Amino acid sequence: MKAKFERILRSSGQVATRLVRVWEENLQLRTKLLLSFVLLTVGLTFGTLLVVRHAAMTHEQERIEKDASNAILTFEVVEAQMQQSLLHKADLLAWVAFTHDGDADAVKEASEDPLQTDDCNLYVLADARGIIQTMHTKGWAFPSEEAQKMVWRSVYRKEASGWWYGGGNLYRVVLAPFYEDASTKRNLRGYVVVGRSIDQRATRDLARIASSDVLFTFGEDIAISTLDPVKELQFRRQAGGDWGRADPKLNGEHYRAQSVQLNAGAWPRANLVVLKSYKELEAYLEGLNQLLLGLW
Repeated sequence: MKAKFERILRSSGQVATRLVRVWEENLQLRTKLLLSFVLLTVGLTFGTLLVVRHAAMTHEQERIEKDASNAILTFEVVEAQMQQSLLHKADLLAWVAFTHDGDADAVKEASEDPLQTDDCNLYVLADARGIIQTMHTKGWAFPSEEAQKMVWRSVYRKEASGWWYGGGNLYRVVLAPFYEDASTKRNLRGYVVVGRSIDQRATRDLARIASSDVLFTFGEDIAISTLDPVKELQFRRQAGGDWGRADPKLNGEHYRAQSVQLNAGAWPRANLVVLKSYKELEAYLEGLNQLLLGLW
């Protein structure tokens, strides 16, 4: 009887052992399946975030370049309207110069007509050799030596319009010659030049439209910009005259630069530079990076 009881106990123990073993095997299998599922989920999430990060970076870079291009196109439209206005003014003053036999006082009086001065703030009358006879600026001074060089340069190039730089200011100018015989354009008497400066207000308006910083440059000089003085100095140093430098870093902030030459083929070059900050993109990517590191 005792032996029989011991056999039953051994048999029960073996069954219990088998049940425990089966339970352990099932638990290990479930753990492996759960771990595999977790790893798969993390891997898919990680891969998805990487794809999202790359797509966001590509999309934002395209948007930045598009915004910069739109700013340039906007200025080109405004600049074309400005040129038409200056052409009208120059033709009018050239006619006054012709009818008054090149009298500087008569032309100056016409140039200062309140009904005609809103669209320009630079006026120059030069003789047939390009020597300035009289000059008038509104708002700030244009050194006569610099103005004379600009006149000679434009006359030498036979420019009907161009960009001048003097006294730290950039001007869009139009030149109109006048003659003794207007009908045949014989016996050149001189030139009338009218111009309009690119001022801080216009620059800020353009920057607001583009949601970017904007600079106008002439040669190696920055004529006007919306950058603060520190960033402007850093950009000047980094660009080294190459205003289209792709990705300057200014005061720890990355930018995308896009430049267009305003006086195509001329030298010194006048450029419009649009600087679009990567700040928003970098903040978004930083959030994704922290999430990726958390998953890792």
